[in-house]
Amino acid sequence: MFWIVVLMSFGPVWGQTYDCPQHWFDYGDHCYHFSFIPRKTYYEAKELCEDYGAALLSVETTSEDVFIKNWLSQRDQSRNLWFTSGIYVGDGVFIWQSTGAPIDHQSYWISASDMLKTGTNVVYGYSGSKQSYGWTRTEGSHTLPFICEIPKKEVYRIIQEKREFSYGTSHVNPNLVPRGPEMYIDPMDTEILGVTRLVFMECAAKGQPQPTYIWTRNSSQIVITAATDTRYTLTNGRLSIQDPTEGKDAGQYQCEAENRFGKIISAPVLLSFAFLGGFTNVDRAPTRPDEFSGAILECPAIQSRSKVGIMYQWKREREFIITDLSPYMFISRDGKLYFSEVTRSDNGDYYCIATLASPSESHNYVGSAQVPSRISREINLDVIPQPSRESAVQIQDSFIQVFPRIPIEGQTLVLECFAYGSEQKTKSSGLIQTSKRKLSGFIQASKRKFSGLIQTSKRKFSGLIHASKRKFSGFIQASKRKFSGFIQASKRKCSGFIQASKRKFSGFIQANKRKCSGFIQASKRKCSGFIQASKRKCSGFIQASKRKCSGFIQASKRKFSGFIQASKRKFSGFIQANKRKFSGFIQASKRKFSGFIQASKRKCSGFIQASKRKFSGFIQASKRKCSGFIQASKRKFSGFIQASKRKFSGFIQASKRKFSGFIQASKRKFSGFIQASKRKFSGFIQASKRKFSGFIQASKRKFSGKRKFSGFIQASKRKFSGFIQASKRKLSGFIQASKRKFSVSVESFTTPGQPLEDKMAAFLCRTIAGEPQKLLVSLIGYQESTTVVAGVTDWVVHTIKEIRLGMKSIKTKPFFTLPLKNQHMDTGKQLSWRCEARSKPLAVYTWYKNGQPLFNNSDVIVIRNTLVIQSLEKVHSGMYQCAASNIHGTTMSSAQLRVLEFPPTFIKSPLPSSMMAARLGNVTIACNPEAAPYPKFLWLYRGTDMNLREGDTTSRIRLLANGNLHLTQLSDADEGTYTCKVENDLGSAMSSTHLKILTRTFISVPPLKREVIINSTAFIPCQASFDPALDLIYTWQLNGHDIDIQRDNNYQLGDRGRGGLYIRRAQFRHQGEYTCFAKTPVDQDFASNTLTVLGPPGEPAGVHNYLASPPPNPRSARIIWSDGKRNGRPINFYMIEAQTNYSSKWFLQTVNISQPSAVLVGDSNKRSAIVDNLKPGVAYRFRVLAANMYGFGTPSLPTDFKTIQGAPPEVPPEMVGGGGGKVGELRMTWKPLPPEDQGGWGIGYLVEWKLRQIDIGTSRSTWAQARVYGNKSEFSTTVGSELTYVEYEVRVTPFNNFGDGKASLTSFVYSAEGLPVSAPTKVYANSYNSTAISVHWTPVKNTIESMKGRLRGYKVNYWLREGGDETHATQAIFYGDIDRAIIIGLLPDTWYFVNVQVFNTAGNGQKSEKYPQETDLYRPMLYPTEVQVHSHGSESVKVTFRGISTQVEEEPLRGYKIKYWETSEDIRQARTLDVEKANEGVIYGLKKGIVYKLRVMGYSQGGEGKMSSPATLFTMAGGSIPYDPTSTDIIATASSHSVSMKITVICVVVSLLLSIT
Repeated sequence: MFWIVVLMSFGPVWGQTYDCPQHWFDYGDHCYHFSFIPRKTYYEAKELCEDYGAALLSVETTSEDVFIKNWLSQRDQSRNLWFTSGIYVGDGVFIWQSTGAPIDHQSYWISASDMLKTGTNVVYGYSGSKQSYGWTRTEGSHTLPFICEIPKKEVYRIIQEKREFSYGTSHVNPNLVPRGPEMYIDPMDTEILGVTRLVFMECAAKGQPQPTYIWTRNSSQIVITAATDTRYTLTNGRLSIQDPTEGKDAGQYQCEAENRFGKIISAPVLLSFAFLGGFTNVDRAPTRPDEFSGAILECPAIQSRSKVGIMYQWKREREFIITDLSPYMFISRDGKLYFSEVTRSDNGDYYCIATLASPSESHNYVGSAQVPSRISREINLDVIPQPSRESAVQIQDSFIQVFPRIPIEGQTLVLECFAYGSEQKTKSSGLIQTSKRKLSGFIQASKRKFSGLIQTSKRKFSGLIHASKRKFSGFIQASKRKFSGFIQASKRKCSGFIQASKRKFSGFIQANKRKCSGFIQASKRKCSGFIQASKRKCSGFIQASKRKCSGFIQASKRKFSGFIQASKRKFSGFIQANKRKFSGFIQASKRKFSGFIQASKRKCSGFIQASKRKFSGFIQASKRKCSGFIQASKRKFSGFIQASKRKFSGFIQASKRKFSGFIQASKRKFSGFIQASKRKFSGFIQASKRKFSGFIQASKRKFSGKRKFSGFIQASKRKFSGFIQASKRKLSGFIQASKRKFSVSVESFTTPGQPLEDKMAAFLCRTIAGEPQKLLVSLIGYQESTTVVAGVTDWVVHTIKEIRLGMKSIKTKPFFTLPLKNQHMDTGKQLSWRCEARSKPLAVYTWYKNGQPLFNNSDVIVIRNTLVIQSLEKVHSGMYQCAASNIHGTTMSSAQLRVLEFPPTFIKSPLPSSMMAARLGNVTIACNPEAAPYPKFLWLYRGTDMNLREGDTTSRIRLLANGNLHLTQLSDADEGTYTCKVENDLGSAMSSTHLKILTRTFISVPPLKREVIINSTAFIPCQASFDPALDLIYTWQLNGHDIDIQRDNNYQLGDRGRGGLYIRRAQFRHQGEYTCFAKTPVDQDFASNTLTVLGPPGEPAGVHNYLASPPPNPRSARIIWSDGKRNGRPINFYMIEAQTNYSSKWFLQTVNISQPSAVLVGDSNKRSAIVDNLKPGVAYRFRVLAANMYGFGTPSLPTDFKTIQGAPPEVPPEMVGGGGGKVGELRMTWKPLPPEDQGGWGIGYLVEWKLRQIDIGTSRSTWAQARVYGNKSEFSTTVGSELTYVEYEVRVTPFNNFGDGKASLTSFVYSAEGLPVSAPTKVYANSYNSTAISVHWTPVKNTIESMKGRLRGYKVNYWLREGGDETHATQAIFYGDIDRAIIIGLLPDTWYFVNVQVFNTAGNGQKSEKYPQETDLYRPMLYPTEVQVHSHGSESVKVTFRGISTQVEEEPLRGYKIKYWETSEDIRQARTLDVEKANEGVIYGLKKGIVYKLRVMGYSQGGEGKMSSPATLFTMAGGSIPYDPTSTDIIATASSHSVSMKITVICVVVSLLLSIT
């Protein structure tokens, strides 16, 4: 924006003249500006011109076109393209966007082909053939120079200072400045979904004073108020409607906001009511696609009226379709349901559901919680059965689909793509070949039909048996609980009866009548409930059995009808027999239990009668009868239970026999099926025999030799069934999964406010097969590729479909790119007011003043989007609006026009009372009055007119275009009072300032040229002479850029204002030209000098392999380079680093290449060196480092990789060894060669072995060999179990494609060990302490005969004697040839069993006999207290303490131990003093000046007890020991000749701060 600054600084004074500003060119009644820099896009250039009241160029006449061409030809030597306001709007029509006028000058184009180009914008371009400029086309996104123009009558807008609402008023606070209304909340279209009690529309405006609001409907002048309809409520700008109805309230509404400055109106908004009709009641014919093909179900047409649109959902029968769970289905936004592939499992009735959906766009949608929704009649899908096949992937014809059909900018653009078919992973051949596939369609068919039948039958019948067991077991348990409760209740009741009888006979009789009557009734209810529950349970069991068996029979019928018929007869008989048996069992149970109840009733009744006859006899009889009753009840119920068990057991056995017969029949059927299948697919079987011959034979043997089919099933699971399951997952599962992921919807957004270029967006839908269940659908746009991937590998593109969307096909509601701006204009001036909106289709503009449309009249001209008022008057003040409309809506832009008229005033911006300037400097005195019309400027010096000429640009004192006074080359004579006087037709005003001339600032001590070593500090001096009345600051620049000393820690200003600059830790980036600026408020001076940073050389340049002159040795390379920066000192030598293709690390390859030896012969500017000792078969790249006296410089950029010719490996393998492995094997290992040592491609190893030759000169065996391909690290060979742990000689030779390399040294390796055959003997154990035992044994002889190898150690197994189990024993491992071990972590006072076994690398030997052993009692649980430390000697102290006693569960106390250690040590380094059973002890050998810690504990056979706590601290006298007196007591208890001290810690949490000085 450089040119704008210039315009504001220079040019003639604006008054009533209409001269063009400086850098603007005059032609006719317009001024033109040609902006070379900065280059802008079309919209940026347009906004830049409009910000200052101008516009991009629009050419109206031939003479104007000639002027433009001549100017460009003379001044544009680069022959650029230049933006104008011309644009292409379609259908061969061009317009000037600045004025809206059409472009009809055909001859102005360079050629007819230029007019037909694809660009949107009209630009001036140079034609070499015509040697002249003319029109052509380009894209507006390019950054180009541009041309602005403005009428001369409006050039004041370029010079005039920007005015605000406070201009011409006395207000300073902007919030209190009067202004017209400005809308900040616009009402929105509102649609009612369903029924609502309340709807509102809202607008809000700000202004001073606060605006008032009114609402109108359907463009009428009738104001909506509560008086109009009581349902209306107006709260500020919110209009609320209670109980809205379509007949009364639907229509167009408009909001008006008004205050004393004018009125504005909102864009019309629509209140509408959505409508959703119903589906037709006419039945539709079924959709009958072929199986394994794609299908479509269309949703019936439905009437609707809504801006929202309809959301579709489908359900099948009663289940909603969730496409995430059924990915082969896809519901399009047009309501259609797509299937990528249908099968018979998809048969059924489908229903389409249509719902009014709430959109995501910013509209106001209100309604009930349940929006209108409709469901169609059933739509039947009847799939025609077809043989199984794989369909090729094919994108469905109607796709790619775009929603919405007519996209509007700002909406979500959804692209849908869907494909039919199911295809497997494909390679380049396109065939469905997979090395992992074991069987073909034969196995799949067999698996799906018979295996599925057998598995289903097993699961159903097994479930039947288990369900029967669970139900009958529950029945038995329930019977037991109920009858037991019955017996207990009887006991309690009879016992109570006996006790009551003893107290009173008569009361007894009455009480017992009530009790026994209740007892009988309760028994009846319980038994009746028991019988009913039994009936329900048994009935449910029979019904469940029927349903399950019936389902089994139905499923079997659909698969193998012949097989099922035979099975039905057998199984039906089985079911009938079971039903009869079980029914008889139920009936028998009922009869027995009923008899039991009757007998109980009779016995209890007799008991009651006997009681009535005689009290004394009653008591005895009652006891006998009740006791007999109880015993009889127990016997009967026990018999009932036993009988039930026997019958049900018989039922189970019969079921097993029947089902076994059923299985045998199935075996025969299946065998026949296999035979038939073999005949039909003999060719397939033959081909399969090569891979699965062993499997087929094994299956035959297992199948023929097994008597029970269940055994066959179990045996086959490992091979055949497991294989079938794998095949199902890989193939059958793939077919199902391949239906998925063919449907993808991708959302693409356009951004409001950005220009819609005339481009095409190409979107590609590609179906790509990958791994099973993986597919890719990608949508690729013109700006970038957006890809939706589901983990695809090995992609093969099957089908591609493309759709191209032109950006012009995206419609948009108008939005303003150039909204109206508030105008504060002088009377009598011309105003050209322009608004501009972008939209598709183009917008129609309407202008309003105070809410009323504006039309052309004598003083107002309306031309499309431009309003011109030729001569402004006060009557023109008011609120103006520009409305842009198209079929998608209306957008309003509002602004206020203030026509001002008042005399000049300096109230807000008077000149300062005084100003200062430097001698020989410059100064500008600003004069900024407020006035309307714009005033004339007159400057006075000491009261005298200075007679300044308007437009003078050469004088020392001159008047600037904006009225300011500019003085240059100041001297003492310029000091004095200056007055600015301004005047217009309404009056005048003046303001003065006093200018004082001061001493000029200059640099007295300039910066000096400096050198500094890298990472050192440099100081650059700078000092200035200046007027003491002024403040001085220093600033610095490096190479023309300001140095931010506050943020850059490498810089620091000099002390005490000396102005120097410190550069700390100087780096190469700090060298350059430093400029010191000395600045005062009135002037400044500067001086410069350079800083050179010395250091290691810079990185060498041009490093490369010199192929023109290769070295004689093929394992070397010649490197060429040029020196980098020397950085102040000559280069001494070079080093070359290398990197291989196998590693990211750099290593030194060649060192100390002297500078003279590296000079290339014939070219002194080049350097050369040969790098040798390179390894064959390795690719190298190199980089060069240079060194001087300051060190090594930065490495150069690397060369390209150079591959050295391959050769046999030259390095033998290391660490050849081995051993271990399986019994009878010889395992040989070695360290694989790193890639750098392999010598080339095809690495492998020649492994050789033989029995170790013991006698020199004899050859008892020859070398056996094996080649191992690849960079392996081990090889195993079988030598036989008789050669267990035998020593072999082994050597390994590497080889590659170029030959065998160097063999390794011979190593000696033992073959694998065998399991030990001996076990430890004489195992016994002793207690060690309360938590450990010591186990002893006689070791196994460490011989090959006993160990079958080398003894590695022993394993001790231990477990609890009580409640333990050897199978869950804990194992402790001990390495080495030992005869004892301690087992720790045991429970005190507990018996354990232990045994021992030996082990080697092959495994464990036999276990020894077990031995029991008990751990000791607990260790002491208490700890000593009252620990005291006393003086004893110069190097000793006496410790006393209170002892402890042991409990019964603890081992007897053996004594006490005192542990002490220095505070700087750990307790694990403590020394121990055993004082046995004494309560005191003396510690000797202590050092002076050291603080010790001490703790005391008791010990026993059970182990060491708890230690005293906390630790006691003490020290010997001598030295100085600081301490914390708040937490430490120092007690002196020694005599004058033997001094020590005791430090007792008072706080539990020790904060002792001690140090030894």
